[in-house]
Amino acid sequence: PGTLGLLGLGILGMLTIRRKLQKPA
Repeated sequence: PGTLGLLGLGILGMLTIRRKLQKPA
């Protein structure tokens, strides 16, 4: 695994956190 994999994981984490914070009604 290189930096690309880490970057993808970071982006995915950020997206999930954003969705959780948004709490779509």
